Amino acid sequence: MKISQELFTELYNLKEKDFYKRFEFLGEGISRKVFALNEEYVLKLAKGGEGYYQNKIEQFVYSYSPFKLKKYLCSIACYQPQLLIMKRAAPLSNNIQGKYVNLKNIRKEVELFNDISELADRFYLFYEDLICVSSWGTLNGENVLMDYGCTSYNGDFFYEMYFLVNSLKP
Repeated sequence: MKISQELFTELYNLKEKDFYKRFEFLGEGISRKVFALNEEYVLKLAKGGEGYYQNKIEQFVYSYSPFKLKKYLCSIACYQPQLLIMKRAAPLSNNIQGKYVNLKNIRKEVELFNDISELADRFYLFYEDLICVSSWGTLNGENVLMDYGCTSYNGDFFYEMYFLVNSLKP
């Protein structure tokens, strides 16, 4: 299934209750609900302002990550603040007990700890959220972050200013 502009527009115009009728509900976090569009993609639907913000952050992080960091991120196919369509990864929380992943065992890269720390620092992400089991999934045999939109206190300030300044540009 390719995510066409027509499909994205159709999804954007659906009411929340219609998502429950048409798609499998996978779960929800504090600010977003996740639906399986099919075996290949999920849709993250914002519950309100905080969900819009998290979708926007994930899109920003995915768009501006260098390759050495992007390889850890589940890819985003389409984005609008209300909804974000991402590749579908199988949650690691189905297989791993505990709250946090062990970065020594989650992937083969020896630089993983440094890369995840850099990702958190570079994009002002909440590090503890990046190592939560619920933030990770398996896609094409590789463990990837499927939830990377939670910012630190400094991140909230940075992104508020960044998005404000960029909204003022002609």
